[in-house]
This record gives sequence, structure tokens and C-alpha cells, in this order.
Amino acid sequence: YFDSGEMEKARNYILKSLKYTRNRSELYFIMGDILKDERRNKSSLNFYLKGLELNRDDYVSKYKIGEIYNLLGDYGSAIKYLKEIPDDFNGAVSYQLAKANLHKGDLEGAKKLFHHLKEKYPDQVYGFLGLGKLEFIKKEYYSSIKILKIAYEIDKNNFEVKNILLWIIILLDKLEKQKEYFQVQVVERLKIWNCL
Repeated sequence: YFDSGEMEKARNYILKSLKYTRNRSELYFIMGDILKDERRNKSSLNFYLKGLELNRDDYVSKYKIGEIYNLLGDYGSAIKYLKEIPDDFNGAVSYQLAKANLHKGDLEGAKKLFHHLKEKYPDQVYGFLGLGKLEFIKKEYYSSIKILKIAYEIDKNNFEVKNILLWIIILLDKLEKQKEYFQVQVVERLKIWNCL
């Protein structure tokens, strides 16, 4: 049911199955996926953790637990679970670790991981996005725009990239710094990139 997208049937089947057997980790993991898709992060986390008690080697679940802890703002727990994963899953683990470091205030740790992503996966948006975020945090807006332009060229549909670029425009406008550059260069570039 889950694979065919019939989430309600999948949920009912799993809940019935859990009444009869509580030692099948995959049931907890699938239920965690269903709840995660519904953005019920705390409930999802509980199912992933229960499944992980039964199967400590499930690295995909450890990744999802780390990702959810990041969403919930518990960055220490996110780092704990993500560091247990030996495979980087094409940069996904490094990106979640970098985000956790960034939000904890470890800018140097985040920067190293974002640089790692940029170098190892130059065709993915996340290294450039992270470095652009760091420049944004440091209020180096023009440097941030330059890096985020690369991220945008890699993935024109990435909401986070567009969002940060628009925030920069708003901040530059508020600060009224280099008004001519702001109006002509940034706005025109964003129109060209279809961000506005």
C-alpha cells in the first residue's frame, strides 16, 4: 500500500500488524515515513526511534532521525545520529550535519562541510547553498549573491535559494546600500533567473 501511495490503507495495515507483532522494525520505519510525509515530525520520530531499537544498523532511519531532529531544532541529537552513518548518501548526510553545525553556531564546522560538499558534489546545490547561507549570516550580501547564483544555476527550482536571494534584496533595499547596484544589477539578474 505504501509504495502505491495508498497511505491510509498502509497506515491501517501497519497499525493492525503492530497489534500482533512488535518486533518488526520495518513496520515502524514505514509508519515513520508515512508520518514524515504528513509533516508530523514528532510522531514520525517516535516510530523511527522504536524501529531503530529493533535494528540498530538501519542507516536510512538514522539519517531520517537526524533530519527530523534538525527540523525540530535539536541539533545535538541530529549530529549524534548523523555521525553514526558511514555512507554519505551522495552528500545528504554531510548537508544535514552542516545544517546542524550552522544552527548550533559552529560556523567553522559548517563551512568545512559545505566546502566538502561543493568540492565532492559540484553538480549539487547544497554546498553552494550552504556557503551562500554562511555569507548571508556574516552579512556579506554581495558575496552571498555570487555564490547563490551558482546554486540557482544548478537547481532553478530550489525554494531555499530563491528565498535567501529575496531576503538579500529586501535587506539591501532597507539598508539603501548601493541603490543603483541594487536596482539595476540584482533585480535584473533575479528577473533573468525567474526568481521574481
